[in-house]
Amino acid sequence: MTLLKLLARSSSLNGTIVAPPSKSYTHRAVICASLASGTTTIREPLFSDDIEATLDASRAIGANIVKANSKEIVIEGVGGKPAIREEKVNCRESGSTARFFLPIMALADGEIVVTGKPGLRRRPISEVLRAMEGHGIAYSYLGEEGKLPVKIGGKLRGGEISIRGDVSSQYITALMFALPLVEEDSVLRITTELQSRDYIDITMDVLSKFGIVIENRDYKEFIIKGGQQYKAIDYRVEGDYSSAAFFLVGGAIGGNVKVENLTKNSKQGDKAIVDILRDMGASTHVGDDYVAVSKSELKAIDIDAKNIPDLVPILAILASQASGTTTIRNVERLIIKESNRLEGTIEMVKAFGGTASYDGEKISIQGPVHLRGSSPNTRGDHRFTMSVAIAALVADGETTIDRPTDIKKSYPAFFEHYRELGGDVMTLQPAMGVALKTYFYGDSHGKRVGFFMDGMPSGIEVSPSFVEEELDKRRSKSKLTTPRREEDKPIIISGLSANKTDGNRVRVEIRNKDTHSSSYKAIKELLRPGHGDLTAKMKFASVFDYRGSGFLSARLTAPVVAAGAFAKKLLLKHGVKVLAHTVQIGGVKLDRYVSDEEIEENREESPVKCADLNASKLMAEEVERARQSLDSVGGVIEGRVVGLPVGVGEPRTYALDSMIAKAMLSIPAAKGVEFGAGFSLAEMRGSESNDSFTIRDGRIVTTTNNMGGVLGGMSNGMPVVFRVVFKPTSSIAREQDTVNIATMENAKISVGGRHDPCVAIRASPIVEAMAALTVADLMLCGGFIKE
Repeated sequence: MTLLKLLARSSSLNGTIVAPPSKSYTHRAVICASLASGTTTIREPLFSDDIEATLDASRAIGANIVKANSKEIVIEGVGGKPAIREEKVNCRESGSTARFFLPIMALADGEIVVTGKPGLRRRPISEVLRAMEGHGIAYSYLGEEGKLPVKIGGKLRGGEISIRGDVSSQYITALMFALPLVEEDSVLRITTELQSRDYIDITMDVLSKFGIVIENRDYKEFIIKGGQQYKAIDYRVEGDYSSAAFFLVGGAIGGNVKVENLTKNSKQGDKAIVDILRDMGASTHVGDDYVAVSKSELKAIDIDAKNIPDLVPILAILASQASGTTTIRNVERLIIKESNRLEGTIEMVKAFGGTASYDGEKISIQGPVHLRGSSPNTRGDHRFTMSVAIAALVADGETTIDRPTDIKKSYPAFFEHYRELGGDVMTLQPAMGVALKTYFYGDSHGKRVGFFMDGMPSGIEVSPSFVEEELDKRRSKSKLTTPRREEDKPIIISGLSANKTDGNRVRVEIRNKDTHSSSYKAIKELLRPGHGDLTAKMKFASVFDYRGSGFLSARLTAPVVAAGAFAKKLLLKHGVKVLAHTVQIGGVKLDRYVSDEEIEENREESPVKCADLNASKLMAEEVERARQSLDSVGGVIEGRVVGLPVGVGEPRTYALDSMIAKAMLSIPAAKGVEFGAGFSLAEMRGSESNDSFTIRDGRIVTTTNNMGGVLGGMSNGMPVVFRVVFKPTSSIAREQDTVNIATMENAKISVGGRHDPCVAIRASPIVEAMAALTVADLMLCGGFIKE
């Protein structure tokens, strides 16, 4: 889970993508490989959170996972003899993992606890355990009856086993994995009509590839010989129709999309999406390994979801764009999916302004409806997350997608494909501030960056030209910086009337135009040392746009400076000024005090933003030496807040210095902050470090400012002085050691493209902006500024 959200706007999907590997086939292949004798290579598997859960469970029964990445999974199996290696296995949110492994765990000697995350612990698992009663197993629920966690042990025996077919086909698949390995022959009898029978076809298809024979008697009985052996094989996973369905629907309602890597004669039930689209009037073309769909007039139809429950959320979006009333039957089982998808589907359609209802037998959706942007509750369900993104394509205004990283469960590359096809989506950061809340959004190589701000008092004079002047300070004119040139023309969307804030939400956008990104594609799978690639890709999957570091990029400092312009004007109205300049580059350090007036007069004349022009020349030479050696260099920026009254800030949590430090460390490449004398205080005695008080012009002041203008977390009336250290630019042309995250192999990297040899020389206006936003917020919170 993440606090990040996504903003999506109406757009059209056009182009070609490759369908991700099938999750259903990958699960089954991993399990068969884990039970086999010898080493199996699974090529082009899906590598997602659910599959990682299955790999963990495989380890728990003794399988050796030799290699696991998005290119291949290599497994040394247990030779048909699972052995309990762990006391507990956490299946995360994967219902498939938990259900599939319960009978397999019962093949081994010993006991093991099977559990999962809260969402999985709400889902039922009792049917398969009841079916195995009387066949040698023992189990006990450790929480709510019929749900995880459960302790399972004993020794599974074959024989006649009866199980319902209308609860979940996963229970039947689970028994099909385990029963071939027991000594006795088995008859698996289905006592009700079997739903989702296509998933049973997938199971039997994979089992047959691994040498397991099961006789299917019209899906009512399955005859399973005991004492069989899984054989190790080389296996390739086919593309996933369930995942492809989102973009095929996207093409049908607004674009022209071709999805490759889709097997024409696949056994996947969700292949039915092609027939449904065709029946609804979509322009559809099917090849041997692809499906292409383009926008056309759609008509309502009746859909039987008995064997395709996972398609229901995206089918509901499709139905909202079809003429007439679409009905979707056999949806009762949706209530036991990752979320209550029956309730959630109706809620999602209504959130977009559509009409949907459920009468106890079917969902009815009227169309076509002009959808409106919304903030639907995705319920922590990956299929709702992706369905909402597709709905946003044809919705007026803006759609907020919460919990976007839920896609990691089944389709980690979803938002990468969404962007590749032209989907307009951007990252929305959590709010900065309490009384003055500022939200930044956008990505380095997206269509725009921007911010919106709540809580700005009315009547503050802020002209668009002033905002542009502040942005211009961020754009270095020095030869020491990179050639990425953006106009950075602020587009004032709301919050200003006649060059004054009007009390409404302030919103400003800046268009990205110079988005050349070929150099990033070449190193897409390589982790750049010093960058956030590892952490961002692991946590956010394709929510993180790898081009230009996405939402981690310094490009996002443009809206920071624009927002800071508003905060600066607010502070100036109340006698507070914020300044910053460079005081150190590499080994060149400014050795004298520079006045506020010098900073205002000289900084913009310096190529490195240093107010001492003599020191500036030496710093520039230091940067040039780093560049000539294909390297980079760090620096230090000093910030000042002048004119603060006594008492701004709150003790501890909202202390002035802690909030400024937090703001500074949110700037890309900032790695440390100190106030006043900073770390040199460690070398002083108390008699030296204490700032003595005196009276000056009727005010209590201090004779020195070693504390940097902050005492007890609050301003003491002296200038607040702090310094921020910026690390050397991480992207350098020198060859470095790294790892290919796709193949999990060691590699070399040399980063080309446009990168400053010193990021600090652009940082002064950003430091000013973040300080201004922080101080303005604290002054509003403390009542120093009245709205």
